[in-house]
Amino acid sequence: MILKKLVMVFIILFFVVPNTFALGISPSKSIIFFEPNLSQSFEITVRNSENRDVKSDIYIYGEHGKYTHFENQTVLFSPKESKKFNFDLKLPESFEEPGDYRFDFVATEVDIMENTNFISVLTSVGSVFIIRVPYEGHYLKATLTSKSASTGEIVPFKLVLENLGTLPIDYIEGILEIFDESGNKVDEIPFIESLEIKTIKDVEFKWHSGDNKFGNYNAKITLKFKGKEVLAESDFKLGDVHISIVNYDKEIKAGEIGKFNINVKSEWGNPVEDVFTRLEIGSSPLKAFKSESFNMDPWGENNVIIYVDAEEIEKGTYPAKVSVVYDGIYTEEEFELKVRSPFFSPINGSILIGIAVFIIVLVVGYFMLSKKRKKK
Repeated sequence: MILKKLVMVFIILFFVVPNTFALGISPSKSIIFFEPNLSQSFEITVRNSENRDVKSDIYIYGEHGKYTHFENQTVLFSPKESKKFNFDLKLPESFEEPGDYRFDFVATEVDIMENTNFISVLTSVGSVFIIRVPYEGHYLKATLTSKSASTGEIVPFKLVLENLGTLPIDYIEGILEIFDESGNKVDEIPFIESLEIKTIKDVEFKWHSGDNKFGNYNAKITLKFKGKEVLAESDFKLGDVHISIVNYDKEIKAGEIGKFNINVKSEWGNPVEDVFTRLEIGSSPLKAFKSESFNMDPWGENNVIIYVDAEEIEKGTYPAKVSVVYDGIYTEEEFELKVRSPFFSPINGSILIGIAVFIIVLVVGYFMLSKKRKKK
């Protein structure tokens, strides 16, 4: 009976737990600031996250990969194996125009069918490389993103500022304006920033929607600097449906694929379809995991499981965010996630081995003592 249970646990852990991408790659993105005739070497790590052999094509993709030296390879990864790959980059004397020039270092899982030459591409992951050729003088690029939310909830905005010029920008004056679907301005948020050369800065805003009605909204941000002006905008929605986050786990185990539990509740009198939850851990790098999609009954409450691959997450406390997403609307909470040592750590493993040895000695001693008493 015990053996049967152990076999069932083994099956659940290794076959029932859903897989994501078989291959992982790092770094995920690199920016190379242009210098004439720049020579540089790069190292890429590709990891097989599966408990099986994985065959992969490794290559560089994109027109601007012509500035690199790397031979395409087909590589077999053992279960959980990581391999490092190196390539050299040699930039020209100049580019005709300023801007971003991209190429990708790609790892593609392939499945070669037996007795045929047919190759099936299963999944691909890539490391993005940007060659950034600066504009002369002051030049600013801005990107604004937002997330939809329920009425009365906080709407998060993220502004990414990039200095693409050859000079620092010591004063940037900005104002974030929010408009309803009729074009009426409902709020504004002013701010001041600065940006050194070869610098990217993230600026976060949180706007409380208050008693604004549900519907479509538009956010525009105007940035003024050195006599120039840059505009960025993003659309979002305030929804009349609301799903709240009731409770969730505050810790996970390092070094394993485990379950993260989250409890959500619908505050809506109609069914809500295609809902999913999401867990984000850390920031650099960010690790994100999501649940399978599910439906919610009117006023219903669901216990949801997110499978988290923490095999490469070390013990410690990390900033984290948990979200429930439905119809493009986010309800989210930020918290600190504790990643603790797995039970079978080296120390715990030694303790368990010691206990096992003690039990064996105790059992053997008991039988030997019983035999002596029977002989008497």
